[in-house]
Amino acid sequence: MQSDTNNGTKIMMNKNKIISISLAILALIASLTGIFANIYRDTDWIKSQLVGQDFVTVFVALILLFISFFNINKFNQSIIQVGLFGYLTYTYITYALGPKLNILFPLYVALISISVLGLITLFIQISSLNFKKTSSFIFTISSIYLILISLILSFLWLGDIIGYLMGKPLFPNPSGEPLTIVYVLDLGFVIPISLYAAIQLLRKKFWGYVLTGVMLIKSTTMGFALMSMTIGVYVYGFASELFLVIFWTVLGLVGLLLSILFLHKLQTNSQVSTNVINT
Repeated sequence: MQSDTNNGTKIMMNKNKIISISLAILALIASLTGIFANIYRDTDWIKSQLVGQDFVTVFVALILLFISFFNINKFNQSIIQVGLFGYLTYTYITYALGPKLNILFPLYVALISISVLGLITLFIQISSLNFKKTSSFIFTISSIYLILISLILSFLWLGDIIGYLMGKPLFPNPSGEPLTIVYVLDLGFVIPISLYAAIQLLRKKFWGYVLTGVMLIKSTTMGFALMSMTIGVYVYGFASELFLVIFWTVLGLVGLLLSILFLHKLQTNSQVSTNVINT
């Protein structure tokens, strides 16, 4: 029985490794092409943000490659991978549905599909890992952080939606169009998951620890991506909202610090329970 469990674990880990490497390579191709090949057919305002995010995606892909080839704590590794897969899923949904159609569209669809597949396999793997629950001040701070970020984002996007409907958006942009895809992804997925994670962590539930770690990494990557996008807008000669520049910078830096402290505090062991699902 123990041998079957170990074999199932190895198979699952090998699948995740293949998925991680595939995603990293495809993301590198997509982001480097976006930076150097001038493939975007959009206005300069949109193009500046796409290129800005491509720079961050390069680093995300390199991190995925790194953790694929170097052994670290299984639990922490899985949480990092889920966070990065979530970033890639979010990013390429916006790339596929937002900008004008370009030659990388099939690659965007492939990245979304593989990222979702990776999320499924990782959640199966995580659910089979034994985890020693602990209490820590950093866990409480992480919960509060996710709740605050969720409330701020809710206020920003709902305020912007109401503003557009009334003809006075909070954050007008040169395109004149609302950020519909961002509203859907943030209000429909990111914010609810963040709030659920924070509440479950305060209750010391297993998935509270998992999802809080995931959302901290997600907030870090998206914070730096949005900061890079804002810098891109500035480089292209467009005005940037000072509040948003500060907010995205704080989101990235605080998210990074909390991610490091949070993962460091997690107490796990490599023993896998007998309920490993071999798929």
